[in-house]
Amino acid sequence: MLKTYCLGRSKDLNERHAFLIANCVLLRFRYEDYIASPLCPIIIAVTFYFISILPWMVIDLYGKNWTWIYKYKIQPDVEVTWPMVKKAVVLTTWNNVS
Repeated sequence: MLKTYCLGRSKDLNERHAFLIANCVLLRFRYEDYIASPLCPIIIAVTFYFISILPWMVIDLYGKNWTWIYKYKIQPDVEVTWPMVKKAVVLTTWNNVS
């Protein structure tokens, strides 16, 4: 069994750490060829980036009438459209891949 040494932490937290470490080790051994690929960091970075910007993109696209959000917008006179979003997605993907 995997031991973790955490002072002052609960047993439940130690079990969670052990679970996460065991899953990471399992992932490494089962999918080592994929993880060792030079594309893996790129895929992880782009995926994290798009997951991170998704809420702000939705707010920009659908929150046109939300004055409480638009008062914090950097360019309030510029309206975000789907073609602008598509161009940004393609450009971001291209910059990360090339």
